[in-house]
Amino acid sequence: MPETLRLDEKTHEYWLGKRKFESVTHILQYLGLTNDYSNISSFYAERGTAVHKAVEFVDKGTLDDNTLDPIIRPYVAAYRRFLRESGYVPMHWEVPLHHPILGYAGTIDKVGRLNGRPGILDIKTARSVDPAVELQLCAYAVLWDEHHPESPAAWKYALQLNDEGPEGKYSLVTKYSGTSISAWLSTLDVYKWKIKNRRLAA
Repeated sequence: MPETLRLDEKTHEYWLGKRKFESVTHILQYLGLTNDYSNISSFYAERGTAVHKAVEFVDKGTLDDNTLDPIIRPYVAAYRRFLRESGYVPMHWEVPLHHPILGYAGTIDKVGRLNGRPGILDIKTARSVDPAVELQLCAYAVLWDEHHPESPAAWKYALQLNDEGPEGKYSLVTKYSGTSISAWLSTLDVYKWKIKNRRLAA
């Protein structure tokens, strides 16, 4: 039976058997390329987790609206409007993947189709989108394409959901879709260089 990729929530490390894979989040934080969320209020962290889970249930068609916390409702309403207006067709959600050669791993929020083309969708609930999502999306595209060469990601977008008004609002951030994956590969090279030289200096 093949081994399953698992995430250690405390360390943000992925493991496949006895082999460790650094997470995309850890790499970006280590290099100082993303905001430090370690001291974020538990309210915002839990809200983000709840929104991710709720829209996953929307995709599966299993969401019971009666169970929704009022705080989460506007985000779900915004996501449903995105589905109606964009024609996005969800295919997979919360997809953990690793790269056996490059040695990192991550969990893709959503994979689906827009205008008949497969791509990656990352859900954001903060008021502003961290620019590091550009590298994050590239990292996920590399992972997806490694495991699905027959259906590579044709686009990579961030979907920002917020709670403005009872129906919420959404913004589809498409400007990073054209970023070459070489941006992430270069970032990964710098990370490995820093780790190597930190060990040599020890």
